[in-house]
Amino acid sequence: MRAVIFHGPRDIRLSEVPRPVPGPGEVLVRRGAALTCGTDFKAYRRGHRVLLGDYPSPFGHELAGTVEEAGPGAERFAPGTRVVVGNSAPCAGCFFCDRGQNFLCERLKLHNGAYADFDLVPANIVRHNLWPIPDSLPFEAAALSEPLACALHGVESARVQPGENAVVVGAGVMARLLVSALRAKGARVIVVGRSRPPLEAALALGAEIAVGASDGDPVKAVKS
Repeated sequence: MRAVIFHGPRDIRLSEVPRPVPGPGEVLVRRGAALTCGTDFKAYRRGHRVLLGDYPSPFGHELAGTVEEAGPGAERFAPGTRVVVGNSAPCAGCFFCDRGQNFLCERLKLHNGAYADFDLVPANIVRHNLWPIPDSLPFEAAALSEPLACALHGVESARVQPGENAVVVGAGVMARLLVSALRAKGARVIVVGRSRPPLEAALALGAEIAVGASDGDPVKAVKS
């Protein structure tokens, strides 16, 4: 099968590698859509030992696809099941995991391999962060689950209430996901950004006001 392998900063290679066979608890997923986020760009430019471990390493971590084969103990994910693959899983045994704060796990297990024809999903990811998706959800949208989860977590942590004002600083992809999450909560959203096209995109997603950071005093504009 084909797979993109990270060999070091600015050195990624499309290679032919053996198709993996899932072991106990593992699931093999055929790629439907694999996205690229800012962390992938950062890793490509300067490396990322925390995310990628030792090089050479599989690359890419935002993936949705179809189960090709399930190993022993993972039969609940039958071949043909459409899934989104999370890129991390908690250890379920550290101080924070014991208190329900899995996102602060001290021994978080990370997974890469989205940029390949098939991705072998480790057993710990299968247990904690492999999710079936409906036929109506496109793979390209499902693969956004990881950054969308970050936006939803931020909105939930802020305890945003319907009718409240919320200011999003920036108008990039994460900012626009925040706009969508805030609008779903019923908030009135103001976006501050530097470039007009992303601001227009934020307005299309439901932001009520877009403020150009270079068009005067953005703080004054927000308060008005």
